[in-house]
Amino acid sequence: MCDIIELIEEFCTINNLKYYNDYSGRGMFGRQCCGIICNGNMLEVMLRLTDFLYENGIDNLKDVLGTPCWDNMGLDIIIYFPSLSSI
Repeated sequence: MCDIIELIEEFCTINNLKYYNDYSGRGMFGRQCCGIICNGNMLEVMLRLTDFLYENGIDNLKDVLGTPCWDNMGLDIIIYFPSLSSI
């Protein structure tokens, strides 16, 4: 699972997106996971992320990413992956 987290962090670096490795979303009760701050369209970011992961050899995206969640952060939105613990 560490490889997928590293790929998500690399995706954020390449696309100039802010990456969180310690986000605790609603209902996570203190557990932490990785997340991406979306500067624009959340759906566009998810589509680009899935393309990037597929291009890097990740075939079973649904199994690997689990169910993504999102929270509003004022003007931005964070997409986070509760099944991908970053710790």
